[in-house]
Amino acid sequence: MRSTEDRRSQIVVLTASGQKLVQRAEKIAATMENETLQVLSAAERLLLLELLLKVARGRRSPRA
Repeated sequence: MRSTEDRRSQIVVLTASGQKLVQRAEKIAATMENETLQVLSAAERLLLLELLLKVARGRRSPRA
């Protein structure tokens, strides 16, 4: 469906089946993440998240 605000944009909506698939994938990803990170303490997990967010923000900023 085309956006009413910007005619160049298309709005994509998942079907019910697509939404179920996303939920299933998110559960699988969470399980894999928990298994991988179980060796870290809660504080270490928080630090890892903060560092990964910093890296992600740095990738978006323009290079001088």
